[in-house]
Amino acid sequence: MPFPSSSAQQAVQALGLRLREIRFAAGFSGRRLGELAGWHSSKISKIEYGKQPPSPADIRAWCEYCGASDQSDELIASLHAAEGMFVEWRRMERTGLRQAQESVLPLWERTQNFRIYSSRMVPGPVQTDDYIRTVLESVRARRELPDDVGGSAVMAAQLGHLLIASALPAVSLSVIPLGADRSYVRPVESFWLFDDDLVNVELVSGHLTVTQPREVAMYAKTFSDLAALAVSGGKARSLMLTPQEVKDLQVAPGRWLLPGTPP
Repeated sequence: MPFPSSSAQQAVQALGLRLREIRFAAGFSGRRLGELAGWHSSKISKIEYGKQPPSPADIRAWCEYCGASDQSDELIASLHAAEGMFVEWRRMERTGLRQAQESVLPLWERTQNFRIYSSRMVPGPVQTDDYIRTVLESVRARRELPDDVGGSAVMAAQLGHLLIASALPAVSLSVIPLGADRSYVRPVESFWLFDDDLVNVELVSGHLTVTQPREVAMYAKTFSDLAALAVSGGKARSLMLTPQEVKDLQVAPGRWLLPGTPP
């Protein structure tokens, strides 16, 4: 049965194409491979054209009969990546937002290097409590995220928190200017890169997980390209705040005051 995401379906189709190439290299027709494995030839066709995902046992048998057993582990990894690639929001959040949030704790706890590109919202690790609360309320109300969340007070506190976070030794916060030349970096979706192992992408319809090393490397390269367009430090602050706001929030060089808190 086809997968519910075009990205996941493309991964299954790519897997089928690789299996077809293995069969060709072995000099087998679909009918002959089916005879050897005890399958109907239509199963071979469905797998090769991505209309039916193979099972791990199918892949092992396919590779064994075609003399390519050394490729079975990698192909099974590709299958598992496709199976776990896409989860619809309504299925993920069926039991509530709390369980969905807590399910990713092990991944967060073992990650040493987070690389996050966000085109519309402040990323989770540097969100204030009020900003997080507003985002979750928005998610609960409808499955689309707004360009801005909360009122002016929430956003002012959030910007102040960004200034504080940007001064932390383990945080590098950069902003891409609106006028930056993106002619060689095509528009990309927001994504989260966990070390060099996994990428999460939030789509309109669901949650995409990428684990294939080659594809993870593509996201890492894209992050580097985007980072090269961004500015940090004082230049980033000048894009987030007006000169007067910088003056009002700065207590001393390197020290920033959140609105509503004592100096």
